[in-house]
Amino acid sequence: MAGLLTLPYETVTVLTDPEHTSVVHTPEPDSEAAERPALPGGWKAAAGTTGT
Repeated sequence: MAGLLTLPYETVTVLTDPEHTSVVHTPEPDSEAAERPALPGGWKAAAGTTGT
């Protein structure tokens, strides 16, 4: 797991349906959160990597 991450967020509301809102979390560029991506346990590493 990645541990504790601090992620700023924005909410986006659909103009045609204001009852639907999306929350978008994006790490700041060059932040510790951006440098520590994590894959959920069931996901596999990209082809060509050993995962160790």
